[in-house]
Amino acid sequence: KSPPCSGEPHGAAPISPLFLSDTDDEPSGLYGFLNVIVHSATGFKQSSSLYCTLEVDSFGYFVNKAKTRVYRDTAEPNWNEEFEIELEGSQTLRILCYEKCYHKSKLTKEDGETTDRIMGKGQIQLDPQTLQDKDWQRTVIFMNGVEVKLSVKFTSREFSLKRMPSRKQTGVFGVKIGVVTKRERSKVPYIVRQCVEEIERRGMEEVGIYRVSGVATDIQALKAAFDINNKDVSITMSEMDVNAIAGTLKLYFRELPEPLFTDELYPNFAEGIVLSDPVAKESCMLNLLLSLPEPNLV
Repeated sequence: KSPPCSGEPHGAAPISPLFLSDTDDEPSGLYGFLNVIVHSATGFKQSSSLYCTLEVDSFGYFVNKAKTRVYRDTAEPNWNEEFEIELEGSQTLRILCYEKCYHKSKLTKEDGETTDRIMGKGQIQLDPQTLQDKDWQRTVIFMNGVEVKLSVKFTSREFSLKRMPSRKQTGVFGVKIGVVTKRERSKVPYIVRQCVEEIERRGMEEVGIYRVSGVATDIQALKAAFDINNKDVSITMSEMDVNAIAGTLKLYFRELPEPLFTDELYPNFAEGIVLSDPVAKESCMLNLLLSLPEPNLV
């Protein structure tokens, strides 16, 4: 058996996520991905510009995970937007409805910044028994006379992390990273360069970048554009919410047929990351990283 930091692969071993804890210390709740469609809302007393945010609890705190577009000048918004939200021990989905305030005379903070007015807040419990069948579940959340219609669907972490063997020869999603870089004659895939550049240009001040979900239809549109090598993809990206671009990049890495750490070296990384000596751990990680193929490392 090779030492974990040698860069020599172990024999075949089952691969499990580096962050997965099977101990009793892991909080109860759902781990995986929750797809949420925010359909519509009724019950507002007057027309205004309305949007919703979605939050889930994680390790005792609620975290903002998604935001619909602003539906302007209506009392019955129809968003019909889908989001994919990562769950980490989550038990509750919370939704907040806001009126977008464009004028400083409405609601302002002490520093003069305009703040939006909360119109209602409600939540549903994420019941594992109800959600385990992976079918869409329709529900209504009631809040201060307002009704928000949702659909939710859950995919467990174990299922979502299964890698599918690559059968594609074209496109970039689901294709080995080395195949893509060789075809493109580059060290880094075009999709990675484009997404990172756009995120660094527009997203560095965005709260929750890489955490807040983008609209699923936007992500799928970008995925299709990159897969067919659409020459106008940069224009498409410039018109999209930066969270959708971050979501596209995350989806690309998740759909790789092999993890960036590679199937061969993954067990070595798993052993090296639990080393108690910080100096040994640092040396181990550096040696393993330098053992990766160039496209995976760059």
